[in-house]
Amino acid sequence: MIENVKKASLAVVELINDLVEKLVENYAMIFKGGILLVGIALGMLTTHIPQLLDYELKAKETEFEFKVLAGQPISEVNCDQLKNHQKLCLLAKYQAGTVKESTGLLLMFYKFFLYVDCGLISAAIGGFILSVLFNDKHQTQSPPIDR
Repeated sequence: MIENVKKASLAVVELINDLVEKLVENYAMIFKGGILLVGIALGMLTTHIPQLLDYELKAKETEFEFKVLAGQPISEVNCDQLKNHQKLCLLAKYQAGTVKESTGLLLMFYKFFLYVDCGLISAAIGGFILSVLFNDKHQTQSPPIDR
């Protein structure tokens, strides 16, 4: 039993050691990947936010038009009971729901990219620090002190 625990703990230590070695060897590439994902996330925001704002503007225009015609906010109305403005009511509710779900989806992808970015850049910084600490080329020798 104890022998199996020792083997398992040695395997875990060996795995961690291999991961640290790979991190120290590849921290520059990991950093580049993190920066690339930051660029993708920013590009995603700059291309999709204007479209999303246009859709939201159209949805709000429809909602306000319905409010003016019916005299009630769209959130308090059951569209099935309306006779005069049922089409406008259904359109306004559909547009509002679509904008809300599209915004949620965009934010979900954006948060995912940001979390992965933070993880990659943190790993790259950790790899750089470990490479400086464990690499003999970067360590300086202090001169002996004469007494």
